[in-house]
Amino acid sequence: MDDAALDLDGHPAGLSTSEYQLAGVYTQAMSIISRCVLALESGDLRNLSEKAADLALAARELGEAAERAAANGARPSSVLAAVTARGWQNRAVQQLHPGPYGPGVENR
Repeated sequence: MDDAALDLDGHPAGLSTSEYQLAGVYTQAMSIISRCVLALESGDLRNLSEKAADLALAARELGEAAERAAANGARPSSVLAAVTARGWQNRAVQQLHPGPYGPGVENR
């Protein structure tokens, strides 16, 4: 996202702090999942083991961010829109969230 789309707090316009944080943590977890896939596909089980440890930490952080977002009334469609915008190059995001997501888009 370009700077013109940012609000005064540096978040993409229209996202609350908890939505922005959840999207970031979720995108990071998806990035780790993508690296796990690559490690397995290349047969590098040592790297897979390292990425699995990273994933365990990311999962804990994701749970905490989701809890904060839920407590603050985060909008899932806004979080999904931010995830797909931030993680559009990410293999796991592409496969699991082909979109489009965002305001005015009917989501499941």
